[in-house]
Amino acid sequence: GITSDHRGCPSSIPEDNSRPDHDHGGDNVIDGHEDPSMMAAAFVWPAWQSFTSNSVLRVEGLDDTRMVPPGLPAGPWSAEGESTKGAVIIPLQVGHGVVILGINNRCDYDEKYSNFFELIAHHMAGSISRTKALMEEQSRARKLAELDHAKTMFFSNISHEFRTPLMLMLGPLEDSLRVAPPHLQHSLSMALRNTQRLHKLVNSLLDFAR
Repeated sequence: GITSDHRGCPSSIPEDNSRPDHDHGGDNVIDGHEDPSMMAAAFVWPAWQSFTSNSVLRVEGLDDTRMVPPGLPAGPWSAEGESTKGAVIIPLQVGHGVVILGINNRCDYDEKYSNFFELIAHHMAGSISRTKALMEEQSRARKLAELDHAKTMFFSNISHEFRTPLMLMLGPLEDSLRVAPPHLQHSLSMALRNTQRLHKLVNSLLDFAR
């Protein structure tokens, strides 16, 4: 492949396939003619055109160092210093971008070769789709875990907040019930039962939070 610091492997490609520095004060022009070294430095793959049109594009003349940065790899079959002469830009499905594949200088780009490249692109798109699906699933699982932790903390905190005042209520109610006159026994007994019931519910809630 191409190293990340090679001019043929830019970090970004303009949408309009414009060449950088082409309109900045004529920096690419010497004596009324474009400087070949600057033209090669300004080389841009027509990847955006392939992506937006969803069509396969074939790029020729990649061994012309006047137009293309030198050093594009040609594979182990190439002679020393030989660059690949052509490449194919294939859009990956479901909006994943494009893949640029160099054509073997020793082979004819026929239907079988074209189908082989499209098979590579299909497998790459499938791998990207599976990776994205896995990342989305991991993200969902992480969010669910965070939500579960927040819910547990909420239940735990609110259970403790309810438990303390209920404990403080039970003792005085029990004491009052023992010394209360008969006409207050029923009301205090009902208040004690409801407080004990609520205390059990809070304990259950606290056990669930744990």
